[in-house]
Amino acid sequence: MTNIFEEDLQPKRAVWDDTPDVLQNIVQGFPCLILKMEESKHLCGYVGVDKGHPLYGKRWDELSHLSCHDGVTHADLMDDRGELWWIGFACNRCSDYSPGYDLGNPDNYKDATFVMNEIDGLVKQIAALSVRAV
Repeated sequence: MTNIFEEDLQPKRAVWDDTPDVLQNIVQGFPCLILKMEESKHLCGYVGVDKGHPLYGKRWDELSHLSCHDGVTHADLMDDRGELWWIGFACNRCSDYSPGYDLGNPDNYKDATFVMNEIDGLVKQIAALSVRAV
């Protein structure tokens, strides 16, 4: 006899379980990354700018004019080559859900679609600054 409730007994997978650790994209010529943090499982979004861009080398606290999810929290190199300066934000802020720590309300988890939309907005701002600088 088949148990019609068998599906209900299986643990349901959450969206963060199926999100890759790294997602990459190019938006308006800017390299973009979504990284899932290993322990906490929250996502962070980043836009890379090259040495010719006016934001290259700026600290995160110098970028408060950029609007993204709860503000810029990262501005630094991510490798030893120094070709790209990565500007980004984290989705582990006060009201966000961090599944690895089970902190907050799971309804407040910021998924990859949310992060990509924030990245798109950040790219538009960064691209506008590079046009003005020319």
